[in-house]
Amino acid sequence: MMLALLLGVAFEGEITDPDGNGVEDATVVFYDLRFRFLGDVVSTDASGHFSADVPAQILRVRVLPPHPTTVSEIWYGGSLRACASPRIDPVQTGSIEQQLPWGGTLTGQLFTDDRFPYADVGVEAYPVWQSEVSVSSREVQTDAEGAFTITGLPPDPDQEGFVLAIDAGSAGPRQFYDGATSEPLATLIALEDGGQTDLLQVATFPGATLGGQVLSSQGPVAGAEVWVATSATRTTHTDAQGRWTVDRVAPGSARITAVADG
Repeated sequence: MMLALLLGVAFEGEITDPDGNGVEDATVVFYDLRFRFLGDVVSTDASGHFSADVPAQILRVRVLPPHPTTVSEIWYGGSLRACASPRIDPVQTGSIEQQLPWGGTLTGQLFTDDRFPYADVGVEAYPVWQSEVSVSSREVQTDAEGAFTITGLPPDPDQEGFVLAIDAGSAGPRQFYDGATSEPLATLIALEDGGQTDLLQVATFPGATLGGQVLSSQGPVAGAEVWVATSATRTTHTDAQGRWTVDRVAPGSARITAVADG
């Protein structure tokens, strides 16, 4: 046992889809009992097999599918919640088998406010019970017709719904499904486990442009930093005449703050 603690132990497994086919390029991640990442990450081969040398301690295992994909992530044992996943003693259990569930699919077509297809726009979906920076987030770009398909969305155990975020880059402000300017205001999207929801035509808003001039008792203030805060905050600097412009501002009230040295 002491030798195992020093050297670690060999651990392997098989990752499959619901049809029993091996899932290639799935990522297997190992955590300790406090869910601290152990620095061990391996990928499955073409048959869905993985092998790793892991610490000789009680583990929890998370499996992340490749992207894009038709299957979804899962913790070992079939749980979506980390705390519900079974503990694994790699000294006693040298191998595991885990089936990934089918992921859900969202489809739709983005249009500008003047009814033109919105091409090359980032569209992101994630469960409302997880943050958008989680591994459950899926992001795609719209095609030339503004169409998008997001696959591999995880099951929604409590039917809380999914958030759809739209990021038009320089063309408009970050916004959410149904015209919302922030996540708490967004209309949540129902998606059956492994099912598909078609949002059809999704309208977007272009955002406003605000501008002004920063003055002091001595005249225009060059190089001042200007903050424009609505549901999101955008910043810029004044030019030599103290003038500034900010585009892609979300609708609603805006708080404008200017700060300059001296």
